[in-house]
Amino acid sequence: MMQSYSIDSFDIILIEGVFIQREEWRPFIDYSIFLHVPKDVRQIRLMERDNGSKDLLLKYQRRYWRAEDYYWTTEKPLEGSSQVVLEN
Repeated sequence: MMQSYSIDSFDIILIEGVFIQREEWRPFIDYSIFLHVPKDVRQIRLMERDNGSKDLLLKYQRRYWRAEDYYWTTEKPLEGSSQVVLEN
């Protein structure tokens, strides 16, 4: 079900998500903060979070990280961000 909301110009809307800085969204974003975590750090966290599941790691390698590589190449989120925070 779709709902409509009324917002004022001084309202702050926080949108969090993967692949959020796509071209079609950029006209609606006044300020963006990109939390940049290197892939090797994310892989370690993934393995710790999911008890070292090799199947899940393969799924990420085959599916998600390929989509992410495409996103980085086409959308260039670091260039489009107002601020970049480097997380180690």
